[in-house]
Amino acid sequence: MKKYKVKIEPQALTDIQQITDWYNEAQPGLGKRFQSVAIKQINSLNKDPHIYAIRYKEIRCVIIKKFPYMAHF
Repeated sequence: MKKYKVKIEPQALTDIQQITDWYNEAQPGLGKRFQSVAIKQINSLNKDPHIYAIRYKEIRCVIIKKFPYMAHF
């Protein structure tokens, strides 16, 4: 099986941090939980990114579980 390497763009890291900060303001600790789940889901792309559906032309999305966000790749 082919190995893939996830590269997170700087703007995506900024977005994740802003969302993390927002959740921490809403409820202490929730931002840390969001960040943990988001990074775990994004890193799951290393195994097989093709298991995720194409949503827009050639763009696939992975849902960030328990949060209303998707990572596009």
